[in-house]
Amino acid sequence: MKKRTGMILYDKQKRILLQQRTDDAPISPGKWGAFGGGKEGNETPKATTKREFWEEVNYKLEGPRLLFRYSLKNGDEVYIFAEKYDGLQKLKLNEGKDMKWFSLDEAKKLDLAKNFIKAVNKLEKRLLI
Repeated sequence: MKKRTGMILYDKQKRILLQQRTDDAPISPGKWGAFGGGKEGNETPKATTKREFWEEVNYKLEGPRLLFRYSLKNGDEVYIFAEKYDGLQKLKLNEGKDMKWFSLDEAKKLDLAKNFIKAVNKLEKRLLI
């Protein structure tokens, strides 16, 4: 069983930042989803989220909060965190094909990574913007 994390950065316009995966990505190629990845060593899910988000967009998270977690059919656990964008740090895409801000309604219409569809459907109830 692996532990994975996803990070939802949101802004004052009530948009979320999503990553489009590369066309050769091992999981859900070309699809949109959260930034994140797998746990390394003894990392906590929060530490994994902070490391992955820094590696992928050069953004230092201050206090990501756990929105929810769920299990995949293969037994992996996924932890979804959120934090409000501070507006000061510049975002630089280091991993993935693209990144863009979307409203939740726009996000629901995207070609989303299979396992991320659950997260978007839960966001409206759990993300207090």
